This record gives sequence, structure tokens and C-alpha cells, in this order.
Amino acid sequence: RLKIFASIAQALDEQAEKERKEKEMEESRAFCRKYLMGHVYRAEKVSWNSTDAAWLMGTILDVKVTLRFISADKAEYTINMRTTDALDDNPYVGMQFEALCNELDGTTETVDYKYMDGKLFIGDTECRTGNNLKNIHYDMELWNCWFKQIK
Repeated sequence: RLKIFASIAQALDEQAEKERKEKEMEESRAFCRKYLMGHVYRAEKVSWNSTDAAWLMGTILDVKVTLRFISADKAEYTINMRTTDALDDNPYVGMQFEALCNELDGTTETVDYKYMDGKLFIGDTECRTGNNLKNIHYDMELWNCWFKQIK
């Protein structure tokens, strides 16, 4: 009998947890439909996370990132990247970076996002927001982006 009661209790707990997650996601989608869907954010300046390469990369690469909220839970993340004039003195290194930029420039990825407990998550990355979501600070592996709403 104890096993039966334990199984029933576990099933009820699992159902309650499933209903809680569904409610949270519906609240997130409602918020995102109202406040984020259709808006576009752009990071014109990007700072590099790596302290060793920060100065070098910031000098060599000009990176712009656009975040377009296309639905209540999907966003398009586009990278535009080009080399700067700093590579003019070193054509061999310039060619290597030019190849990287050509590969990455204009690449777009569709990412999941949600707004839970007052926090915006793009994929698994928690973002800081300010000014009623006019600005979004997004930490990535390679760089930090401060997005400003443009539409």
C-alpha cells in the first residue's frame, strides 16, 4: 500500500510541476508578445571578454550585433563583422582575419528567449535589462553586447 501511495504522490507532484512550468511559460509568452515581439535591438559597439585579447581584438575587428524579436519566444541574432584599418600593416594576418569576417559576417541564428521572474534569458544566458527594456546587456563567450532598442 505504501508503494501505491508513494506512486500516487509522485504522480501528483509531477503533474503539479508540469502545470507550474506551463503557467510560467504562458506568462512569459504573454509578456514577450506585449513588450518584446517585433522590436529590434542593436549593439553598435562590442567589448571583448578575454582580457589578453581585448585590446587586440577590439582594434582589429568591428563587430555589430542585431537582436530581432520575431515571435513570443524566438529571436533572430545576427552578427556583422569586418576588419579595421589596423591590419593594413600586416597583410598576412589581415587575410586570416578577413577570411574569418567573411565567414561570420551576416550570419543569423534563431534563439529561444523567455522573460521569467523579472529576468530576460536568451537561450541559457541571463541578460540584464534597464530603462524598461530599452537596453539589454548580454554576456557572450567572446564579447559583451549592450543592445539599444532601435524599433
